[in-house]
Amino acid sequence: ARRREKVYLKGETIHITDKTVILVDDGIATGATIEAAIQAVRKERPARVILAVPVAPPGTVERLRNDVDELVVLSTPEHFWAIGEFYSSFPQISDEEVVSILREASQRPQRD
Repeated sequence: ARRREKVYLKGETIHITDKTVILVDDGIATGATIEAAIQAVRKERPARVILAVPVAPPGTVERLRNDVDELVVLSTPEHFWAIGEFYSSFPQISDEEVVSILREASQRPQRD
């Protein structure tokens, strides 16, 4: 996580205090990674934390529900083995692709 933070943010600081933060994940299995992300975001005292995911197992959803202000999950299948099983294509995204997407997003006009 620290390596990715260094690569993705390149020393920039994102100010989220008193703002609404939307955490998006491609899917949640155990919830350990997103729990760490929620904890890190909460330390910055945002106004609200919204978690949005397309798929997660019911038990994980119930456990995470109290950690965020709003939880949006499109599907909670009982028989859940891996996130990739719900995608027709589930490639890994390179650091370079993430940096490119972040660069493009940072050039868009910002709204408060």
